[in-house]
Amino acid sequence: MLKYGRGLGREIFEAARRGKIRQPFNVDDCRQFSFSKGWSVPEKYIRVVLANSERNRDHSDNYKDYFIRVSEGQYRINPKL
Repeated sequence: MLKYGRGLGREIFEAARRGKIRQPFNVDDCRQFSFSKGWSVPEKYIRVVLANSERNRDHSDNYKDYFIRVSEGQYRINPKL
């Protein structure tokens, strides 16, 4: 059972794709989104989800490549998805 909707990474991806989170986005933008959904997501967890879901990371097959890092702490959604 997922704790944050369909999974936090997927929820952030869908919100950015639909324009609910403006791109490029950062941890604070994702926290504001999570609060709007009524979720109390720890900042560290958001950082991990963003970093682990980055496109050029190959350390884990558990995370889908939802995001592209554009600069330090700034992300965009992967346009190939």
